[in-house]
Amino acid sequence: MNIEKISEKYLAKDDLEQALECSKTLPYEIKTQIAGQVANRYLELGKLEQALECSKGLSYIIETQIAGQVVNKYIELGELEKALDKEIKLTHEQEKERAIKISEVYFQNGKFKEGIGILKDVGISQSNISPLYKKLALECCRLGKYEDSKEFLEDFPILEREKLTKETFCKIAEEYYSNGNLEKAEEVLSYLRSDLVEDMYLKIAEAYIEQNKLESAEASLRKVVYEYNERDKLRAKLAEEYIELNDLDHAVEFVIFNEDHGQAKALYIDIAKI
Repeated sequence: MNIEKISEKYLAKDDLEQALECSKTLPYEIKTQIAGQVANRYLELGKLEQALECSKGLSYIIETQIAGQVVNKYIELGELEKALDKEIKLTHEQEKERAIKISEVYFQNGKFKEGIGILKDVGISQSNISPLYKKLALECCRLGKYEDSKEFLEDFPILEREKLTKETFCKIAEEYYSNGNLEKAEEVLSYLRSDLVEDMYLKIAEAYIEQNKLESAEASLRKVVYEYNERDKLRAKLAEEYIELNDLDHAVEFVIFNEDHGQAKALYIDIAKI
């Protein structure tokens, strides 16, 4: 029986070391073919270090192909340090894929800066993965990491950055608003210029009035400057609520500041009747 057949029999029995040993005297093409089969079998068995070792000296294409599979397996197992081993030979494209996969694991664990560092190490810039940066900005904002959220958008051109920042923070504020958590909605909005989100402050103020949280509504309305027509309608509502509570001092205060003279006159009449 020739050496090639013997190696194949060892391979069939999963006696991989013997299969390799026997193949050493075979012509290069056959020897590397068997080594590739052995490496793939090690992969199937989860013996990743042996698979890597076995792939060394094979053609560049086969070695990097096996190395890529080993790296993916390490990432699946959460062994990120092994996956990042610089001794593992990868193509540049594989290095980028590895960086993206590992960074995603970091991001899932809230390690945002570490994940970004991994991406930058292989030359993946913000412009290459802008959808990921937008996603991370949103997730950081949702987690209350507002400064980190802004940092992910920092490298965008200024007009796009301002637009994305507003969209990101308003989306999370809307989520809190929809869930009735008005305080958290305002917390998120506080990281934006109030004149950019006056419509949100009006919605929040109206919700506070409905919940009879009148002082909170007052505070929200103080942040509204340009949308004064809508603001004054809510001030009139506040005055009405204070009249209902017989709190005339507050009622008068909001009538005074009401720039709609028709509303103001009607409310003064209501106060005079008390």
